[in-house]
Amino acid sequence: MKHFARGLAWQPPAPTSPARAPSPNAPRTLLVGRFLTDYYRLVAEWADWATALVRQWPDDPRDAVADPRQQAETARRADWPGRLADAPGTDEGPSQS
Repeated sequence: MKHFARGLAWQPPAPTSPARAPSPNAPRTLLVGRFLTDYYRLVAEWADWATALVRQWPDDPRDAVADPRQQAETARRADWPGRLADAPGTDEGPSQS
């Protein structure tokens, strides 16, 4: 949490500041940092969703029944806006003529 708070408080130096020169690694650090942050968030959100779902299951998980609404939502999430609709090789995508 210490590093998280430090990241939230960070401000870039003013353009005219005599502060140290920008790190040549900053672009790669940003790229990897964003990926890891988004991945961390994805896993945390999934864990919250899965925990809530499993709490609804009966004591014997073999007796659990999949909720059709959850199944439909999962399928819908596979094609977030524009992600697959324009992909080559899909029926919905642009024609390859």
